[in-house]
Amino acid sequence: MGNAGLFSTAGDLARFCEMMLGAGRLGDVRILSPESHRRMTCNQLGPPLPPRGFGWEMDPQSLHRPRRLSEKAYGHSGHTGQSIWIDPEKQVYVVVLTNRNHPQMVGGQRKTQQYQARARIGDAALKFLESEGQLSKDLP
Repeated sequence: MGNAGLFSTAGDLARFCEMMLGAGRLGDVRILSPESHRRMTCNQLGPPLPPRGFGWEMDPQSLHRPRRLSEKAYGHSGHTGQSIWIDPEKQVYVVVLTNRNHPQMVGGQRKTQQYQARARIGDAALKFLESEGQLSKDLP
């Protein structure tokens, strides 16, 4: 996942998310310094701009953000249809890998609908985890 040119597997993205949930650690290995992780995951912009970390969207109103996440969640989307959201409060992440690179579906209302679809897919996965007792039900 990246922005229309950097791709990976769902398994590798899961490992990356686990590292981010571990504040820069994956198992016994430190990947990011605590300061690097903190700077990446806290708002670097001031109003009136929407909140963003270093490389991460933090806006609760983001079109591709699942609504079942806490206010502490941060995410990123890619041009060709990927979204990733990591929620340190709930200790959960959502990776949605789709392909929307058809020339008639790249911009305008179709783009908005596809971003919203990614959020709905993420919410469906989170709802399933809640129903299985693997995620707290304290958020809508």
